[in-house]
Amino acid sequence: MANACRKYGLDVGFYVSPWDRNNAKYGTPDYLPIFQEQLREVLSNYGPAFEVFLDGANGGDGYYGGARERRNIDHRTYYDWVHTWQIIRELQPGAAIFSDVGPDVR
Repeated sequence: MANACRKYGLDVGFYVSPWDRNNAKYGTPDYLPIFQEQLREVLSNYGPAFEVFLDGANGGDGYYGGARERRNIDHRTYYDWVHTWQIIRELQPGAAIFSDVGPDVR
């Protein structure tokens, strides 16, 4: 997809949702390194990013590891945004970061 966009002169943005309703660890401290590694993978393997879009994922109903339940988190603190943004700046320094909690666009 990224190559096809670039072929036609389009800038590429990536949406990496921090809310994984399939992961049994979502909502626990053990989940954050998983999300951050997914973010590193996307931002390291598909070339330059114009934008990185992170939604204000705050949990909710899901099948977390097969368990149908509701998990609520505080989206302002759970994702360790300062460190998460640091990963983006390290790997894609020119990308605008779009999210409900900052720091660039919204």
